[in-house]
Amino acid sequence: MAASIKQVYDGVYRVTTSQSVEFGEVVSKVHCYLIEVSRGRYNLVDTGWARSAGETAEAIRDVLGDEAAIDRLLITHLHPDHYGAAKSIAGAFSSKVSYHRRENVHLRSYYNVVRKGRAAAADWLGFPIDVFETVKSAIDASRSLLPEPDSYLTEGERISSRSGAWRVIHTPGHSPGHICLYRASDGALISGDHILPGETPNVAFYPVPGYHALESYLASLAKVKRLEPSAALPGHGNTIRDVSKRVQTISVHHKERLQEVLGGLGGGARSVAEVTLFVKWSRGSYESLGHVNRWLAILETISHLEFLVECGAAERARGPGRMYRLTGHNWSPVEKAVDRIVNP
Repeated sequence: MAASIKQVYDGVYRVTTSQSVEFGEVVSKVHCYLIEVSRGRYNLVDTGWARSAGETAEAIRDVLGDEAAIDRLLITHLHPDHYGAAKSIAGAFSSKVSYHRRENVHLRSYYNVVRKGRAAAADWLGFPIDVFETVKSAIDASRSLLPEPDSYLTEGERISSRSGAWRVIHTPGHSPGHICLYRASDGALISGDHILPGETPNVAFYPVPGYHALESYLASLAKVKRLEPSAALPGHGNTIRDVSKRVQTISVHHKERLQEVLGGLGGGARSVAEVTLFVKWSRGSYESLGHVNRWLAILETISHLEFLVECGAAERARGPGRMYRLTGHNWSPVEKAVDRIVNP
């Protein structure tokens, strides 16, 4: 199945890649967005998986003509479904590549732990042995596809286009350097994976000192809400017409997940893997998930456990492995912390 392309906003074309199978698991279609800079010239936001590079380039040329030029690839974040085809497309169109500087910590932070072996991965990230090899393979493959940036995107940077300037909005949480693009003239927001319509984005723990994934993500939701976008163009799924409502729904979801994680600790769970069994995952029980989704479930569980630690409701237990326990504090401080971040 080939990629499709259609105009979705003034000066914005959505390129949708076909569904793919990666690491043995079916993954959703990816939306990339062409922003018209001037007649015949574009910037492309995200690129899809590596295997979709050919279909994406073909769709662009079929619809926009063989003379269409892509000046820059603007990568919202360094997850392989969003940058995997960057090297190929940059080569095909002689494009420059840009993403946020903080994305440099993304693969490197995991790689530095995983390359030390199973014991380190279990200690730092709580990875069971059955997940470790898949994680290592995925990271090695992702690193080989990583494009060198020609420049870094910065908070507030203005990117010109035919139908109005776009502003870079740094929205950490899904990843440390995730960015959105906002056009004030009509309120359009290209949201990458920061806000999705049908599921909540994975908020993954990163072994990076000073980075608090869930707190950062909730603050980024508040930041986007204050912009009052007219619509969000996400990396997966349909256009989001009521962004404020979607932000509220996602905030409630994270309260519920924090309660599930807290309940797991109250139920006797100590290791990260044990706590995941108390969480209602959208793609099924933890035991039913494939290795990649188990990896994501573990990292999201850690980000919620760490938030509970920051609120004083839990603490890291001493000893080998990533273990937690309750401190005896109740739910109220946790709920108040979420509300304070989302509605400052």
